[in-house]
Amino acid sequence: EQASPDMSEDPGGWLALAQVIARRAGGALREAEGGEARTIEVLLPRVFSLPRPAEGGAPPDLRGAESLLVLDDDLHLRAAVAAVLRQLGYDVHAAEDVDEALAIQRSGRCPLTLALVSADLPVGPLEAARALQRGQPELRVLVLARQAAGDALVVPCSFEALAARVRQAIDARPT
Repeated sequence: EQASPDMSEDPGGWLALAQVIARRAGGALREAEGGEARTIEVLLPRVFSLPRPAEGGAPPDLRGAESLLVLDDDLHLRAAVAAVLRQLGYDVHAAEDVDEALAIQRSGRCPLTLALVSADLPVGPLEAARALQRGQPELRVLVLARQAAGDALVVPCSFEALAARVRQAIDARPT
């Protein structure tokens, strides 16, 4: 069970983190007036929405139990993506660079199903993917990009978009 952080310990740090996340997502923070309590609203654009199922239809199940790796040198983005995927039931490992990712892969705790690799890595996403696939050829790779580029998932994005693309990448037939 995870303990909730005490916001009173470092409210300025939490506010700064919220500002960074909101800005990266194309949003903003707004302070709301409301008596003695200080309220901060986080305003984020909706960038993707899953189609609603027809009346009586069940929504697609986007959860999973597979083992995933998030490889991104941006601490905040890496943590946010990992947190969302953990909420969906995935076993998530996070790495800042290729060497750390390879160490996680070599630990052999469980085989990775999918690696989410940042397009902004110094070595580049293709070289990172090749390095990971040398040790595990069947490993699938989903590239995370800050702007539209090929088939990459543009981040930050909505939880639904992340969940749908991860599930799609896992379930896709090998090419």
